[in-house]
Amino acid sequence: MRSSLYVLITLLSCLLSFSCGDDGTPTSHTPTTGTIRGQVSNASGDTLIAGALVLTLPPSSSVSTSALGSYTMPDVEPGQYSVIASKGGYSQTSVDVRVDAGHTTTADIHLTPLAQNRAPANPTLIFPLQNATDQPTTLTLSWSCSDPDGDPVFCDVYFGTTSPPSDMISYNQSANSLTRAGLDTLTTWYWRVVARDNRRATTIGDVWSFETASAKVTNMLYLEAGDPAGWTVPGGERSQYAEIQRWKDASFSVTTQNLTTTTITKELLAPYQVLRLTCPEGGDILRSIGSAEAEALYSWVRGGRRLFADISWNGQASFVTPFGVERIDGSGGGGSGLDWYYHGAPMTFGPVTGPENSVSEMACEVMDRPILQSGNSLTVGATIGGYPAVVYGQFGSGKVVIVFVGGWSWDATSPGNAYRANIFESDNLQFLGNVIQYLSN
Repeated sequence: MRSSLYVLITLLSCLLSFSCGDDGTPTSHTPTTGTIRGQVSNASGDTLIAGALVLTLPPSSSVSTSALGSYTMPDVEPGQYSVIASKGGYSQTSVDVRVDAGHTTTADIHLTPLAQNRAPANPTLIFPLQNATDQPTTLTLSWSCSDPDGDPVFCDVYFGTTSPPSDMISYNQSANSLTRAGLDTLTTWYWRVVARDNRRATTIGDVWSFETASAKVTNMLYLEAGDPAGWTVPGGERSQYAEIQRWKDASFSVTTQNLTTTTITKELLAPYQVLRLTCPEGGDILRSIGSAEAEALYSWVRGGRRLFADISWNGQASFVTPFGVERIDGSGGGGSGLDWYYHGAPMTFGPVTGPENSVSEMACEVMDRPILQSGNSLTVGATIGGYPAVVYGQFGSGKVVIVFVGGWSWDATSPGNAYRANIFESDNLQFLGNVIQYLSN
């Protein structure tokens, strides 16, 4: 009896474990998928996040969290998954899980809020300075810009003749400089930089401006001790007229004045771009240049102007001291051997030594010897007997060329004045032409 009852219970269990399909074929109810469920919250877990997107990789399903931050993914095939949660304002986060058939896997995910992105700092002007004048028609605009979050910064550059400029001439560049060429002369140019980080946060920079110079240096003051009435009277190659004519041929407008009766002031120099100061304290006409005059001259040069001066061998020439030149008095007398050097020789921009002979060597022994102060901004363009004959250089935005020679009162055929002669003679290598070109750029 008990044996029969045991058999009956076993048969009922089998019937409960199987059912038949439409065709009468028995089917099994063993689970084949699993479930993933969990909650999405902030990093500390104390705030549930609703509306977060949750999905799996490999792709299985995707759902959004409920108002309570919970989610359920049913019918997930068994295997290894990354469960990824994301929502705007939070960093995307994932957890790795294993899903087994017939089981529920819990995957709680914590999202970290994104740091608030800050825009780049306001661009800072480097060059040219704000409202700078006399700028070349080809120049490189430069600025600096950084991002407080350390993000990469990209810049758009706007440039034009109206303020604010509307023409974008460069887009999304990473470099903090941009070269402009072929600009119109005597024009005020406006420009600004718009900085942007890789998350599109943007800062619009200030409007900057500068003014370009005239096409070329044109106004020149020819200043020398003596009556200028005869300087523009046609004469030989060895005259002031010849030199002045060379400047005029190079499109300079030359104004002549007597240094003996003229005081050098800022007001005097203001209309001119070039000063030709020749032989102060030279020859028979003495004219000392005072400290106030020297200061005005130095300030004028640094502001972007040009000075071409020659200095008598017997002059103190203290006005060149601010430019880094001093003099050691020689024994005096006799012409300068520099003049023999320049006969048929060029002025070159680089240290050179000209041909020397017994006459030039003797003259250099007795001339007032110029020396350069240490740390000065001048370059020696030529030497005689080991001493500077020509020095040149830049001070601020301006330039100077200083030549150590004899004065006009000397006989033009003597060594002390051959400098004047050779710069015009047909066999020379255009010393004056080199000076004009240097001071015009």
